[in-house]
Amino acid sequence: MNILHIISGGEKGGSKVHLLTLSLELKKRGINSSIVCFIESDLYKEAKNLGLDITLIKQKKRFDLSVIEKIKAICEDKKIDIINCHGGRANFIAYFLKKKYPLTYITTIHSDYLSDYKGNTYKTLVYSTINKIVLKTFDGYIAVSAKFKEMLVERGFDSKKIQVVYNGIDFENKYSFNKEEILKKYNIGGYDSYITMTARMQPIKGHEIMLNAARKILDDGYNPLFILVGDGPIIEQVKQRAKELNLDKNVLFTGFTKPDEFIYISDFTLLTSYSESFPLVILESSKYKKTVVASNVGGVLEIIRDGHNGILFESKNVDKLYEGIKYLLDNKDVCNKLGENLYTDASSKYSISNMADLYLKAYEDITANLRKIDIETYFGVQVCVLDMNKTLKEIDNIINERKPSFIVAINPEKIMKAKNDEKLKNLLNSARLKIADGFGVLIASKLSGGKIKTRVTGIDLMQNICERSAKKGYKVFLLGAKPGVAENAARILKQRYKGLNIVGVKDGYFKDEDEVISDIKAKSPDILFVAMGSPKQELFITKNMKELNVPLLMGVGGSYDVICGNIKRAPKWMQSLGLEWMYRLIKEPWRYKRIMVLPKFLFEVIIDILKIN
Repeated sequence: MNILHIISGGEKGGSKVHLLTLSLELKKRGINSSIVCFIESDLYKEAKNLGLDITLIKQKKRFDLSVIEKIKAICEDKKIDIINCHGGRANFIAYFLKKKYPLTYITTIHSDYLSDYKGNTYKTLVYSTINKIVLKTFDGYIAVSAKFKEMLVERGFDSKKIQVVYNGIDFENKYSFNKEEILKKYNIGGYDSYITMTARMQPIKGHEIMLNAARKILDDGYNPLFILVGDGPIIEQVKQRAKELNLDKNVLFTGFTKPDEFIYISDFTLLTSYSESFPLVILESSKYKKTVVASNVGGVLEIIRDGHNGILFESKNVDKLYEGIKYLLDNKDVCNKLGENLYTDASSKYSISNMADLYLKAYEDITANLRKIDIETYFGVQVCVLDMNKTLKEIDNIINERKPSFIVAINPEKIMKAKNDEKLKNLLNSARLKIADGFGVLIASKLSGGKIKTRVTGIDLMQNICERSAKKGYKVFLLGAKPGVAENAARILKQRYKGLNIVGVKDGYFKDEDEVISDIKAKSPDILFVAMGSPKQELFITKNMKELNVPLLMGVGGSYDVICGNIKRAPKWMQSLGLEWMYRLIKEPWRYKRIMVLPKFLFEVIIDILKIN
């Protein structure tokens, strides 16, 4: 499994720690995990220092799409299987990347994406709206709390596509500190207690209510130092507010830094957010056996049990926050006990190892869910609900499995032939993938309330397979058509798709089938295309598939002639409107009997629907 994480790189909070921690653990396990970021900031530097595989691709602007080709090249070079995005910018880029490079696309939901830019009207209107749209296109989602999964389901996301993976930290790797040395280092001695809050300076983090509660604590005669770790867009506003409340001597602004020293010297920590996923800061507190006074939002409730390992208060309620702080200041023994309990609870459930295990399981479950293919049936003939991207992904799986499987293109003509031909019906249904080739199948699906939304034509699929084979190193064999046609098609395909390895070519006018089979087996291709017309090509495939032992076999009819230019396809606009039948009728009027199968098929589909209703 080869994984590529995409992230903007400007993150300084939980999502940064989350990704670096996960990547380091995967590296230790020997799993290929790479990172791409767009900003040269702390995340990039820390990843480099940790020896992680990270690539910086600078964007000129947030919507600079020139990075897509560079990411695509990395995917091809590293043979990436899964792309895991983190944050709105990464999601936006992946939306366009997916159109060019079909893989499994997963995004980790670290926050409430509608509140990411709370306080900034422009960013909320533009960035959050774009993220809301592109999120719907992902194959799977990893929510960092059960609450976030509930949020996604409430907003119309498919619960089957969502896996919950909680944050995790390394509880074994603790820094060794001396409290007196830290107090001296920062010149902060002389207070009767120390309280740390680690949070990015954003409106959603609740610094306003924290300062108001701090003022009430001081008014009661306590003399604590509130240590605010973090920076962000509203840091000057928060400093100004602290000044207005005459908190200058009792609030320390550290800026962005590692919070470990400050958590270590603290009696307890604070979390005052209005929205949260599964806060990493709680785990960081638990590591040093420090309890937390936290707002009861999001994933907080999944780890903090009020009165057992922490104190919960109603979000945005200054008085309840003040009461929680005062209670712990007055009850040091209880404070210490809650910290011990938090460490016990967190270390047993939220380790790095657990997080990595859950991630790997999530990847497997999401991939397995993607591989479940819905089937629609018309007069006993099965058709898979597949688009081109999903078909190509399934082809990768087939080739990796190395178990012989074949693809058949289904159109109304084949369905009507198989309707009264049980052997042909069984033959078509025995295919691993039964793609909707004919436009009539799309119409039938729509009339029946089915899910087939797009055609996967045999010729388009063949060419996409050849393009993919050139990139992934799959070996191809062309069999069938008139003498010289397959050779010419092979030459054109190799020119079109640089690096395509066509290991063998043989026309369809052979007399010794055993000799042909021996030749194919000797060449050991990954893919065998057979151009003999239907159902002759399918009969050849099913008869010899086991002996040939080729992972993927596909009947392609007249595709070689189309590639060579011997047969012209309808113009693109006619293809998109489903009018290829009309083009063929104009070009080849003698085919009218075959083409008239389409209205007959649709008429019988409508009659069938009316009978059911």
